[in-house]
Amino acid sequence: MIKNINDLKLATIMVKPITKNGEVAQATGFFYQAMVNGSLEQFIITNKHVIRNAHEISLELPLAGISAEMPSNRYMGCTFKDIESIVSHPNSEVDLCAIPASKIFKLAQKKKWKLAATFFESSDLLVGKFANDVDVIEDIYMAGFPGGFGDNYHNTPLISKGTTATDFKINFNGKKDFVANLTGWNGSSGSPVMMTKKTRRYEKNETIEESRLVLAGVMYVCLDHIRILKVAKDKVYTTLPSNLLVILKAERIKELESRIKKQASLQAVAA
Repeated sequence: MIKNINDLKLATIMVKPITKNGEVAQATGFFYQAMVNGSLEQFIITNKHVIRNAHEISLELPLAGISAEMPSNRYMGCTFKDIESIVSHPNSEVDLCAIPASKIFKLAQKKKWKLAATFFESSDLLVGKFANDVDVIEDIYMAGFPGGFGDNYHNTPLISKGTTATDFKINFNGKKDFVANLTGWNGSSGSPVMMTKKTRRYEKNETIEESRLVLAGVMYVCLDHIRILKVAKDKVYTTLPSNLLVILKAERIKELESRIKKQASLQAVAA
């Protein structure tokens, strides 16, 4: 469970898909765990397009430093080759998938390596009644590796702050998406987007306001650049980034989790 903004730096990982020809790309994924058939299982969630042509996936998981919250400059490197085991969102048009990672974390435990990793869970998702309380414009945070860039020494991401550009309560263009005022590049795909939600609880005739970080969605596409026309002796065209990203809503993660559990149940019956 993500407790605060400080946990965000430990919840993401650079995902490096490698093709049969040895071409390497860079993107972002984040750690997620869920109860599956009575067992707590771990996954790395990213976009389908990130791993579409992958023959294998290179992962580097940071090891904890002086505390579990502080990564060291060491990491556990591994190569994920079981591409067929990746669980895709049931809707072919939803760009979301989950890479099974339980074996990786069990291997680290067996070797007594403490990983600097925090996990999102279903309780962190901005869905249901909590989503109905979102204002038209909200501050949001995104962690990822734009352009493959991050703190390479500690294997941690860059964290940026922006705002929602469309009303979260309304499905953008009829899809379970919203638009964010954030800068994103190749490598940002799969980045988790967070929002701070205020909650109220009543205790001894007092109203106590609290705030917590929730997972609003997953970045999956940059909107087109804006073309600028500069008029001089000749017409010169240039482009500027729009700084607008399309985000899959957290509801899609919940749907993906349901797909994971359904597939696991079917496999258990078949076994």
